[in-house]
Amino acid sequence: MYYRHSGYKGNLKEATLSEVRELTPRRILFDAVKGMLPNTRHRKTQLTRLKLIIGTENPHSGQEPQPLNI
Repeated sequence: MYYRHSGYKGNLKEATLSEVRELTPRRILFDAVKGMLPNTRHRKTQLTRLKLIIGTENPHSGQEPQPLNI
């Protein structure tokens, strides 16, 4: 079960894994990585640098070098 709370009384939302996978598949991996990081002030900055790409299209791919024939 995945839980989230809005901050208001009685507003605890819960969802199963299959529901989260349909709505926001990045959240599954994001929560897993977040649980592996130490609970310090650097956790937030490390998570902002995390880029989760869903699918085959990667906008952050590196350069595509071509072989040099001499």
